[in-house]
Amino acid sequence: MMPATLISVCQVEPAVREQMLKDLDAQIVAAGGPFAEAWAKNPKLSAHKRLLTLTRTRLLLAEAHARAPKECPAYLPVDPAFAGVQTDFRRVSLNLETGGVLQLRRMNGKWTYGGGGVLRALLSYGTGRFTFAVGPEFSGGPMLRPGTTDFVINYFPAVPVMLRIWDHTWHYDFEIAPVALFQADDFRLSFGMRVGGAVGVMARRSRGVLPWAGLQMGFETYPGGARPPMQFFRGGLRVGLVWN
Repeated sequence: MMPATLISVCQVEPAVREQMLKDLDAQIVAAGGPFAEAWAKNPKLSAHKRLLTLTRTRLLLAEAHARAPKECPAYLPVDPAFAGVQTDFRRVSLNLETGGVLQLRRMNGKWTYGGGGVLRALLSYGTGRFTFAVGPEFSGGPMLRPGTTDFVINYFPAVPVMLRIWDHTWHYDFEIAPVALFQADDFRLSFGMRVGGAVGVMARRSRGVLPWAGLQMGFETYPGGARPPMQFFRGGLRVGLVWN
């Protein structure tokens, strides 16, 4: 664990590391520690999950803090403004997202349904609690023609503008997007607008990459033009990677 730990620890001022060790000591006492004493009273791991996590965190930080003077490389100097490795705070990031989509369409008073997939790549900038993102999206899939067993393949290019609100490892997305629709057998474009949202949670983090998974839903309306007015409800599973 030490190489990954030092990437963060080396960039934090020694006084901040020492204060963090004191804070962890206080949290360990508040959680019923030290661990050896808590274990002697109740030798069940399930009863000390938080205490065990805090104890291991404290041990790792203490070891990294002791090694830092000799093992921190010159290319990782102390940075008073360091905000962490696994964050998009004050960074431009690339958000790659994909997933399956269920589609419901209403046109000429009739409903039909279909499926498909989505792929998009958004550039984002984080401010801490909020992330702002914009970029291209392309989705598509087959949809039944009302009253028949035939289907048509719809394609949906879009440019979403998204606000992401962070709540620790959870996040909540709100977006608007100009969208267009064309079909495999009819390349005329119908233009519309989308409003949508998503809820997601980060998985176990890897160095430099923040993976997440969640659910997304959106409503799209096309006022007319190349085709009659229509509305879509579209949603499904979404997975993504935030890379900076």
